[in-house]
Amino acid sequence: MKYLAWILSLSLIMLSCDKTDIISEDHSLVNTKHLDHLFEEIMLNGETAATIHIYAEYPDYNWTDASGEGIGCIDDVARAALFYFREAAKTNDPEHEKKAGLLLKFITSLQAENGYFYNFIDTNYQIEKETKNSTPKGDWWAWRALWAMCEAENYYSRKDPQKAFDLQIMIAKVIENILIEIDPYPQTEEIDGFPFPTWLPVRNAADQASVIILALAPYGKRHADERINKIIRYLSDGIILMQIKDELSPVYGAFLSWKNRWHAYGNSQADALLYASELLDEVKYSEAALLEIDHFYSFLFEENYLNSLVIQRSEEGTVIAEKKQFEQISYGLRPMVFSCLHAYDLTGKKEYLLKATRIAGWLSGKNIIGNKIYDSENGRCFDGIDSENKINMNSGAESTIEALLILQIMEKYEEANRTLLDQFNKRDDN
Repeated sequence: MKYLAWILSLSLIMLSCDKTDIISEDHSLVNTKHLDHLFEEIMLNGETAATIHIYAEYPDYNWTDASGEGIGCIDDVARAALFYFREAAKTNDPEHEKKAGLLLKFITSLQAENGYFYNFIDTNYQIEKETKNSTPKGDWWAWRALWAMCEAENYYSRKDPQKAFDLQIMIAKVIENILIEIDPYPQTEEIDGFPFPTWLPVRNAADQASVIILALAPYGKRHADERINKIIRYLSDGIILMQIKDELSPVYGAFLSWKNRWHAYGNSQADALLYASELLDEVKYSEAALLEIDHFYSFLFEENYLNSLVIQRSEEGTVIAEKKQFEQISYGLRPMVFSCLHAYDLTGKKEYLLKATRIAGWLSGKNIIGNKIYDSENGRCFDGIDSENKINMNSGAESTIEALLILQIMEKYEEANRTLLDQFNKRDDN
């Protein structure tokens, strides 16, 4: 009887292992299939480059243009380049390196005479120079281009010194512009009773400032340059000025994104300040970063995550004047994952690793709707959660890349990644 029971048990195990949607423990959740589908090799300014198509809509997920703007933009291409360069460094896959290089060519081809970048190309693969969101100026796409170029410079410094040197020249043009942008330091302005810096991008966009730091802090570590230290110090001081220090406020520790508004997307201030603390050996930056992670992230967990909120001053202190829960997107979660893992790297405290795993679990179904947002079988990440009972089943570039960046960095942490794999498996098993 014991023998028969053993045979029956073994048969059940074999049947369960035969399920094709179960992910083995050593399987990577990173699947580039959908991102590769959005990737297109093109001719740009007479040279071979590549773009990432912006939208792909359910159910066929064919390419969809951005109405009135174009078919590809630095906003997405730079993030995809960041992902592919990191993947190439990890896997030594020549295909990843090739894709990263072609996307980098797109970015460098769109650098304008003033050192900033056009953002879009049109349906004829021509640089779009007329639309508002393609103007070469200090805005999101410029900082993302800078981040991708700094990542590429690091990658090529070991493989192709000439390419690395060429990138240094292009990066220097952006640095000169940033030095001009931060000139109002330390002037402030009062908005709704709060003092805000005037030397950040768009006067007080702390979210955009954080991307600059993410780009330049590792770059500055490789190239001792007092100009970079100055930029990072000024931007970090501005970010700290936009932190809620009212201990009685529910949003204690939060870094405002712009003026008196916080939003989840691009909320990389904590991650940026941890980099600044390392580069400049300034503990006040890491303390401010950990304050947000310790307190405000816990508030976001209680709220089942938020899209945005607006704060104001009242007799009770700093209160929430407006709160919005949806939409929730992978771009709102990725900065939090990066920040928690960075905090774990610096402190060794497992609580930060657990927080990162919890946040990454949003992709596996640990979210308000209880469904997977990322599908490891095809590499698609849905464009978000629109309400308590509705998922946006489109899968555009931003959502896909941000999800892949989460999963890519999680793989560096064996225990946390195994937990994430288990979460995906349980959802599949159900």
